[in-house]
Amino acid sequence: MYSLHNHTAAGSNTRLLDSINKVEDLIQYAYDLGLEGIAITDHESVKAVPEAQKFYETKKKEEPNSRWQDFKLIMGNEIYLCRNGLTSETYDSKKDKFYHFILLALDEVGHEQIRKLSTRAYGRSWMKMMRRVPTWYKDLEEIVKSNPGHIVASSACLGSWIDQTLLKNSQYEGRNEEAFEAGKARIEKWIYFIQSIFGKENFFLELQPSFNQEQIYVNNKLIELSRKYSIPAIVTTDSHYLHAEDRKIHKAYLNSKEGDREVDEFYATTYVMSEEEIHSYMDENLGSEVVDEIISNTKLIGTRAKNWVLKKHFKLPYLPSQEDIELAKNKAFDFPATANLNWDIWNNFINSKEDSDRVFIKRIISRCNENPSFFWTKEKIDRMETELETVWNASVKQEMTWSKYFLQVADYIQIAWTAGDTLVGPGRGSGVGFYLNYLLDIIQIDPLREKVKTLFWRFLNPERASILDIDTDVQSNRRNKVIEALQNRYGKDRVVRVSTERTEGSKASILTAARGLEIDVDTAQYIASLIESDRGLQRTLSQTYYGDEEKGFKPNPTFVEEMNKYPELWEVAQKIEGLPCGVGCHAGGVIIVDEDFTEGNSMIKLNSGEWVSAFDLHESEEAGGQVKIDLLATDNLTRMRACLDLLVQYKYIEAEETLRDTYEKAIGVYNLDRENPKMWDLLAEGKIVSCFQFETAQGAQGIALSRPNSVEDLAALNSIMRLMAPEGQEQPLEKYARFKKDPTAWDKEMDEWGLTKEEKEILHKALDYEYGICASQEDGMSLVQLPELGGHSLAWGDKLRKSIAKKNPKLYKELTEEFYKVVEEKHLSKNFCDYFWKVLIEYQHGYSFNLSHTLAYSIIGLQNMNLACNYPIIFWNTANLIVDSAGLEEEDEEPNEEEQDAEEEVVSIFEPEDFEEYEYEDLPGHKEKIKRVKKTTDYGRVATAIGKFQSRGINILPPDINKSVYTFSPVVETNSIVYGLRGITRVPETLIKDIFSARPFTSYQDFFARVKIGKLPATNLIKSGAFDSLGDRKEVMNYYLTSVADTKTKLTLQNMSTLIAKNLIPEEMNRFARLWSFNKFLKTNKEGIYYLLNEKALNFIVSKCDADLIDAEDRVLQKTWDTYYKKAMEPMRVYLKDNQEEVLEKLNKEVVQELWDKYAGGTISRWEMDSISFYYHPHELAEFKKDFTNFFDRPEEPEVAYTFPSRQGQEVKVMKTYFIAGTVINKNKLKNSISLLTPEGVVTVKIWKNQYSLYDKQISEKGEDGKKHILEKSWFTKGTLLMCQGFRRGDSFVLKKDKKSGYEVLSKIEVTDGKMSYITERIDEE
Repeated sequence: MYSLHNHTAAGSNTRLLDSINKVEDLIQYAYDLGLEGIAITDHESVKAVPEAQKFYETKKKEEPNSRWQDFKLIMGNEIYLCRNGLTSETYDSKKDKFYHFILLALDEVGHEQIRKLSTRAYGRSWMKMMRRVPTWYKDLEEIVKSNPGHIVASSACLGSWIDQTLLKNSQYEGRNEEAFEAGKARIEKWIYFIQSIFGKENFFLELQPSFNQEQIYVNNKLIELSRKYSIPAIVTTDSHYLHAEDRKIHKAYLNSKEGDREVDEFYATTYVMSEEEIHSYMDENLGSEVVDEIISNTKLIGTRAKNWVLKKHFKLPYLPSQEDIELAKNKAFDFPATANLNWDIWNNFINSKEDSDRVFIKRIISRCNENPSFFWTKEKIDRMETELETVWNASVKQEMTWSKYFLQVADYIQIAWTAGDTLVGPGRGSGVGFYLNYLLDIIQIDPLREKVKTLFWRFLNPERASILDIDTDVQSNRRNKVIEALQNRYGKDRVVRVSTERTEGSKASILTAARGLEIDVDTAQYIASLIESDRGLQRTLSQTYYGDEEKGFKPNPTFVEEMNKYPELWEVAQKIEGLPCGVGCHAGGVIIVDEDFTEGNSMIKLNSGEWVSAFDLHESEEAGGQVKIDLLATDNLTRMRACLDLLVQYKYIEAEETLRDTYEKAIGVYNLDRENPKMWDLLAEGKIVSCFQFETAQGAQGIALSRPNSVEDLAALNSIMRLMAPEGQEQPLEKYARFKKDPTAWDKEMDEWGLTKEEKEILHKALDYEYGICASQEDGMSLVQLPELGGHSLAWGDKLRKSIAKKNPKLYKELTEEFYKVVEEKHLSKNFCDYFWKVLIEYQHGYSFNLSHTLAYSIIGLQNMNLACNYPIIFWNTANLIVDSAGLEEEDEEPNEEEQDAEEEVVSIFEPEDFEEYEYEDLPGHKEKIKRVKKTTDYGRVATAIGKFQSRGINILPPDINKSVYTFSPVVETNSIVYGLRGITRVPETLIKDIFSARPFTSYQDFFARVKIGKLPATNLIKSGAFDSLGDRKEVMNYYLTSVADTKTKLTLQNMSTLIAKNLIPEEMNRFARLWSFNKFLKTNKEGIYYLLNEKALNFIVSKCDADLIDAEDRVLQKTWDTYYKKAMEPMRVYLKDNQEEVLEKLNKEVVQELWDKYAGGTISRWEMDSISFYYHPHELAEFKKDFTNFFDRPEEPEVAYTFPSRQGQEVKVMKTYFIAGTVINKNKLKNSISLLTPEGVVTVKIWKNQYSLYDKQISEKGEDGKKHILEKSWFTKGTLLMCQGFRRGDSFVLKKDKKSGYEVLSKIEVTDGKMSYITERIDEE
């Protein structure tokens, strides 16, 4: 039996949660069950193809004598078959349905047809709660009917057209014969139409096992149709999970995202079944013989399906520009007459049949002819010819026309500069060493002009097995624009972003399972927070619960205890972990093709409307044969662009005609100052912030130790600082500084290893430029090819590089054994080989760059240095502050139609009030609410950036209403930076635009008179100091609040409510307050001409008023009461009239004070934290500084308080602890850390294990109204004052409790009336 209708999480979960089947598990289970084959038919998705086929082919290879050789894997698709012309504009919810229909590919041609159909469906798709992807009948006619015989179709599940029509027609059976016969005629017409498309032998009717009465009815009707029209009927199980017992897990998973989705009956039998299980469901209604028949009929499809694998040969795209087309037509080659060339090499390209080969040569000639005396020299011709020969030989050997690749890359880099409006990095990776890349303007670095030796063969050589890969650095805030520019140039169907697969991580699996099981979200978040991360990677559920001995992970006892309380949560979460749960867009990966994309892939649309590939990056390359390009977002380019823009704006440089020209004039690679001692001193003194690759503590340490004074020194340092020595040995950076300072030190080391004079000379020749450190990948690859070190091949050297770079210890061990085997066989010097392997190569285990890459990145660092040194340094500082604070992120464009209807995920970045609710209509009469994240400023990031610059002595000024721009701006005269208006809390961009258009303001009164503004933005502008140049901050606040307060100019009885609320009625007049309140009560109890009285009202009138007012039925006439009330309140009227001025003054003062308490409470320092997240005035804890330690005064390594022996006799060190205090400005759940703004600067506080979860947890309870009420917010909420106990380690503060201190590791600080108090424990949840 073949199972012909099955779903996987990889494919069917791309648009909504549907399946919990993992691809490998599904195929393996079908095999173990004894099935003859299985088909994967995901919901409008071909995503699972590469993964499924790779697993299948691996099984066949690993088990050559097993049933795998005959087992069939069939790839299909469950499409949504709809009427012709159905689009979002023509959709009618009352008439249009998305009917299910199964397509099964019999061969590779059939699957290409499926990919074409799928891409078409996504092309016309739209968002309506989920992405709707209709396939038209016309599509089947155009794609399948034109070349039939490659696809088999089946009618699908109850969601199919024929099943739904049968069910609809059942209501007429025996009741309305005419309507019933009309329905049968429609079914007959449909059947003949489908058969005309696929061929009679390629259409099957599909039955499914179920106890559902509708399915049973349809099954019987389909058998009748099968007999009548001679259409084979088959049975499928439409599996969404593997085993019957997985049903509850599947239900919980679907309900986790879809709410109360009805899953019980519909999915009750949708799992992979054996023949026996199918009989148990279907024999009673169909009879065992019919069931045997429909099982057997699955072989009619399975036996016809061919084994095929989607594995296309790499095809290099070439989309020539008009200029390239014209060059290809021109037969002339403009070589200089004096050039002495090896024509055999050049003629390979000149006489090639490929246009790209000839254009390739013409572009090289054209570049060289720009400066013939410079380029047409013997040295450069020799290098050109060597590389040209390499390109040609690689093209022949790999059957790929590499000239296409070079021309395509050169073209898209030019587009990036122009239409993409971005700086492009000088170069990246091994391609920097390839001279032809420079001639084609792919890179900006001429490897022949540089002293750093770059090796062209590292980029391309005949032994290279992998395809070329030139990555490109662009500005981090321009990458999307570059991709859009490429799509505009080549076409959206030729430039497709690479998809990524979202999977349920360990934390997400707990939260997802908890939602499905209706477990309290606070509890689930707490349990999930117990999962630790290592270098940004979450530990798995298994590692957290059981530990991982191999990786040194111990079980987390708190996690184990919590999970044991919720066994069902543990069971479901384990099954969910790792499941694909959606698709996203790769940040920089883009596929460019020059043919139909569906030749090797398919295209889908994300909810945002963005086109992406159906396959991910590796699948697109390995299965689709498609070449990707990487556009890497580089912050440093954004920094340089921001600086250049500022320099142009402030007229320190003149803008040229193009961005590239401006860049070249200011910081072009060969316009840079490389020798200015002042510049190198600034670097050594740490005054050039964010110098590329040296912004970390390790980079700063390397600069300080080695004091570089050339690009070559920078390049060496760029590699060496990444190397790592075995534990207990001198670190490479320290050794490099020592060898550089004392050149004889290296010789002494080599002498200690017993190297001969000749052997030392070999290493001096190879490594003198790096002072004896084997720092780069090329160093190792070159040395290992020397006869004295084994004479290994370049390919072997590349394997050694990969074993280190990819951290493959198994391969490295194999190569070590091979290396020493060669040493023994060739009787090589053991001392020399040991020194090479155990010292020089051993250092590369941290991570080594290739030479070309270090050169390119060092030149970017040099560009930074030039910008900082050649102009007022405040411009470079401002540019960096802008980027560090995210002040140059891309502006969000207006959402398109796709995005407006897309359901968006709620991301918890800020407090709940940072979200707004929107409504959108789905179907007529139905509204669904979603939450959409507002565009906000990351104030934690802003504060961290400001703290970083303040700690370096750079003056940051508060915002200025007349001078501030959107983001930070420089003040050259005072060497200061002014805060931007966009960084002020609650100040929207529309208001900022209004402020810009109304400036300048002569006074704060002028501002408030001319700018329409709400209370929150107004008070935050004042708090931030934006009006400081126009008046005292508190004076401005008082003026504004007084002007907007609801003050009164006259008092009457109508103001009684306010007077009572403000307690402004004297005690002797309280009886009138009670009478006024009673009158207000009466007004709510009218009936006709009477006021109705309850018992309390009766008592009030009898005791406080006049009993005669009440009639026999305990009522009072409205007219009678109103007359009485007016007369009785006369003394109150007189009081208000006589004391008008005094009461008005008190009332208005109360009103203003109320506004002050609401909007302006706290000190000036608190105002600044609330509005701009940094302190220009003294920190709120500044007056208590003596109570705490200055983190920055402590040594970077912890101090030992005392030691004691362990039971094993080892010395245990106990670290000295102390207290720091500050304001929480940011938290990082992934790293279990918070950013604390202390009076001296920003400190990263690292919080161990379960402590983070304890203090970060929001504590709430359900009230009598059934709603959740917050009892205590997370202690890591922005603005919380905390005291932390622990010690400094490097740049971080590590929490550690000293039991003798009497305090916990964290205490919350409250400051009242200049006095400080501590809260040391969370509130009791009980």
